[in-house]
This record gives sequence, structure tokens and C-alpha cells, in this order.
Amino acid sequence: MNSGSTGLAARRREDRSSGCFQFGLASCLLFCILVPWCSHHLFLPAKSQLQQSVAAAAVLSPLSPLPPAHHDGPAGHRQVTSQGDRSDSNNNIIIMGETRNKHYSGQAGGSNEPVVQEDSSLHLELRGGQSAQLPLRLVSFNIRYATQEDERALGEQPWHVRCPKICTQLRFLSAGHESPFICLQEALLPQVRDIQARLGAPWANIGRGRGQGETDGEFSPIFYREDAWACEHSETRWLSETPEKPSRGWDAALNRIVTIGLFSHRETGTKVVVMSTHFDHMGVQARKNSAALLIEFAEEWSHVKGQRPSAVLIAGDFNSQPDDEAYKVMTAPASGMSDLSDLVPESRHYGNHLTYTSFGEPSEYPQRIDFLFIREPRTALVETFGVLANSFDDQIRFSDHRPVVSDLKLRV
Repeated sequence: MNSGSTGLAARRREDRSSGCFQFGLASCLLFCILVPWCSHHLFLPAKSQLQQSVAAAAVLSPLSPLPPAHHDGPAGHRQVTSQGDRSDSNNNIIIMGETRNKHYSGQAGGSNEPVVQEDSSLHLELRGGQSAQLPLRLVSFNIRYATQEDERALGEQPWHVRCPKICTQLRFLSAGHESPFICLQEALLPQVRDIQARLGAPWANIGRGRGQGETDGEFSPIFYREDAWACEHSETRWLSETPEKPSRGWDAALNRIVTIGLFSHRETGTKVVVMSTHFDHMGVQARKNSAALLIEFAEEWSHVKGQRPSAVLIAGDFNSQPDDEAYKVMTAPASGMSDLSDLVPESRHYGNHLTYTSFGEPSEYPQRIDFLFIREPRTALVETFGVLANSFDDQIRFSDHRPVVSDLKLRV
């Protein structure tokens, strides 16, 4: 090695041992360590929070977001709904539900123009809060009374055959729901007891027979979960000129009743009024006047005990098709009532359309006569509507009616 090469190597060793070189090398190493650490600890939480927000929105609306829905309700009434999101002062992402509720004039012939209201309570806080909505499932089902052998229609099975099938369906309808209210019609006392026994705890029921005695005649009972709801007050009223006592009204063939309950949610204190009724099958005037009575009862119970419930709901067999007078009274602009089926787009209706099937007798024909109503102005969000089956592969109809079901979210 020549002297020039030796001098160059010496200078390189001197440069590497200098303070500037060593400081630069240490800075490079520190930079290489800090960049991955900062990326992981500073940017990942923001990404994770965004992913959680997106996931939460997907849970609330598993399908693609729909634009605000405009659809006609009874007599051209319209419902408008929309959704959006926002952040509060604590940067908690909040999915807001905005409902625009129609409000009817209480005077006959009053304006039918809806008053648009924003219900700011309908929201779900994804962090640091609880939902301000309470899911509720409403069911109406005429189960057909337990006929004697000489009373049975062609194709009708006895109660001991129909009962297990009805109860299995009721259990299935209510499974996974904390707040199902099942409104039955045509139930005799032994049938009420059979259903209560098969449903078991925590189920309870309210109601009485329509005859002179508490247990005489058909019941229109309301079954509910006693572990989730407390019944604060209940009554049975007769659809007649004397609602406070057992009686038959106008041209009705039989006594007709409505069972009314005021329920309070044990956890949130949310209150709801539920009614189960059965109109007369013969008296046209009786059905029309019964509808007017129900509207009066709904108004009365909308502020019972000085408190307004989150919803007043009516379920039953009205023995009235949509073009009959009784249904028209229930859905008139001044009635303050809405048919729940009109509050869900028809494209989202589930199952059948007709609710009465008969047992296949030649003299009978299917009709839509069972309905669910809600009193306006509502704060509840109506999510689903369906008319379910009353027979399966064995072709045994466990009633001559089909169950009518709707899911709502109540304002807490």
C-alpha cells in the first residue's frame, strides 16, 4: 500500500471518530425508530375511531342508506323520515334520527295539513350514553274461540290441536324481544289459562270476559312481559252506550269489549297505552260507533294520571274492511289515528295482505279486517309491518285469522 492510500484511510478513520459524524449517525437511527412508533400510536387511534363509527352506522342501517321516505298514509296523509349524524362537544359520534310527524286537527273537518316536527330525542350515542329509543313489538291475533264439536267449521281443528301451534308461534314472535305486547281476541278463560301456562314466566296478562261475570264469555287479553313492564292501571270497557258495565251496543249481535292497559317500563320509566279490541261481526252501526268510542278512549288515556305516554296503540279484529264505515272513522283526518301499515312503505311489508282466511268454508272469503293503530302526533318510529302465516306444511290452520305484527321504537 502506498503512502497516499495510507493517508486517505487515516483521514476516513479520523472523520468517523469525529463528533459531527457520530451525532449525525445517532440522529438517523433515532429518526428511523420514531417514525414507525408515531405512525402506530398517533394515527391508528383516529383510524380505529373512524372504523368504529362506520361499523356503528352499519349496525343501525345494514343496507345502503335510503333517502327520506315519502309515502301516503290513510286518506293521503304522508310520513317523512330522514337520518343524519353529528358530533357533540365531547367528540362523541351521535347518529340522529329525525322524524317528521303529522299532526291532525282535533276538530271535525279541521285541516289535514301535517305539522312537521323534529324529534331530537330519537338518537343513539355510540359512546358515553345510552339509546334514547326503546324497541317494542305489537301483535294482534284472533285465535278463534275453543269451539265444541257441533260448532266447528269445515276444516277447523279442536283447541287441543290448535293450542300448541298458536303458542309455539307466539313464543317465536316474541323471542329476543324485551317488549312484546300480544293482543288476542276470542279467547275463552280456559284458552287464556292454557296460553299463560305455555308461555310461562315472566309473562302476565290483563283482561276479563265480556259477559256479566269476570270470567264469562270471550276475553280480549293483552299478554306482556312482567319482568320488563309493570301494568299501572287496566280496565275493560264495553263498546256500547254504557261502556262502564257489561252491555250490548246498538245493533250488535253480542257484547263487545276493549281491554286497556297503561304500562310502565321498569328500567326507563317509559309509559305506553295498549288496547285490544274485537268489533261486532253483524252490527254496522255498532262497528261505526265502536270506532268513535275507541277514539275517545285513546284521547282520554293519552294523558291518564297527568302523564303523556310515549305511544297509545290499538290492536284488534275490527270486522271492518278498509272501505267500511268503521275503518273510515278510525282513519279520518280528525280521528288522530294512523294505521301502522300505512306508516311503512308497501315495498317493506312482510308476508300476506289479508288477515282473515276462514278455515276454508265455501261460504267464507278472505278479508283484511285486523289492524294496528297508533295515536297521533306520534313520537314512535314505526319500523316494520307484517301479516304472518296461520298454517304450515301440515295445512292445519291454527286459527281463521293471521297474526298482524309491527315493530316500533318508542321515545324514552
